[in-house]
Amino acid sequence: GKSASFPNVGKVDAKYVFAGETLLGNQKIAHSETTILLDPILVSDVKIAEIDVLMEEFSDREVIKNEMAYALAKTEETQQMIVGCLAARAGGMVEGRAGGSVIKAQGCKTDAEKLAAAIYAAGIALKEKDVPYNDIVCFLRPAQVGLLAQYDKITDKNLGGSGEYSKGTVGFINGIRIIETNYLPSTNIAKGSGEDAQANGTYYGDFTGTA
Repeated sequence: GKSASFPNVGKVDAKYVFAGETLLGNQKIAHSETTILLDPILVSDVKIAEIDVLMEEFSDREVIKNEMAYALAKTEETQQMIVGCLAARAGGMVEGRAGGSVIKAQGCKTDAEKLAAAIYAAGIALKEKDVPYNDIVCFLRPAQVGLLAQYDKITDKNLGGSGEYSKGTVGFINGIRIIETNYLPSTNIAKGSGEDAQANGTYYGDFTGTA
């Protein structure tokens, strides 16, 4: 199948130069390449017999069209969540560049304080790795968003909290915007099954411990 390739470039150092010194440009910089296989075309198709259309007392094409669009969007978002989780576990793409980080803490799925602390720790890890901190987001399931929306450090305006209990929103934790999703993976997806069944062997892994 078709693929797309992207370069990975390592870091370099800086130094002072003095009058008369020759710049040799002999500093080595690491390179590598990432190749991404393109998935097949994603479709959602429904067959409606002409006789069914003629016999209907109403038109349901708009509803069916919306359901098809929803199916496409759901599949795409689910796969994006899987890729995001896998990227957090991956090592550096090139020598000298940091890889992902996995924050391990018991009780994150049921304890708002521990979950908030884990998200805070994730933000610190990103900053320590010099990851650009603009528009950093954290995806959580509705159950975990609900926990955080009831946590006083999230909702207390005196503490700078941006969440609202009445709206069930969280806002930001350590500058990280919290986004609610139903499609964060939570099971052990075997290669060639589930979302990975007809794709290019990318959307699989054990996500049973993912909060």
